[in-house]
Amino acid sequence: MPDALLTARGVEAGYGSRQILFGVDLDVAEGEVVALLGANGSGKSTLLNAVSGFVQPRRGSIRLDGVELAGLPPHRTFRRGIVQVSQARDLLLDEPSGGLAPAFVTEIAAIVAALKQRRVTMMIVEQNLRLALSVADRILVLRDGVVVEQRTGQADEETIVRQIYL
Repeated sequence: MPDALLTARGVEAGYGSRQILFGVDLDVAEGEVVALLGANGSGKSTLLNAVSGFVQPRRGSIRLDGVELAGLPPHRTFRRGIVQVSQARDLLLDEPSGGLAPAFVTEIAAIVAALKQRRVTMMIVEQNLRLALSVADRILVLRDGVVVEQRTGQADEETIVRQIYL
């Protein structure tokens, strides 16, 4: 993707001796909303943590607007424009609707849609498949630390569920 704002190439990362990501490649264009989908433990949050600097990649490159971020601490990636909002509320968005009542999920969807209207570039991890598909321009499915599927446009929920869990 020649006009990618965020790129990752060959990213390998994990926690201690446990490797979670195995050579992840991705591109996110300016103004694009990309949803990372996958089962629990597939590497979605680890990928966000590697991009934002909370996890140091063992290998690979992460670039924002051509500037290398891999290995930078979180405060330096933040200064470059990477912001992460986790499901723990400690928007990269890591399950922003996690644990919320349906009315709040609707509100989260409206906020993400408004940010999308303003062409804010977002990478979102979301277990609520309907929410993710409603806001995403493109989806990436992770399984066992590897991107196994990329789709643009409208995606069929049943097909995506099969990609994630089967």
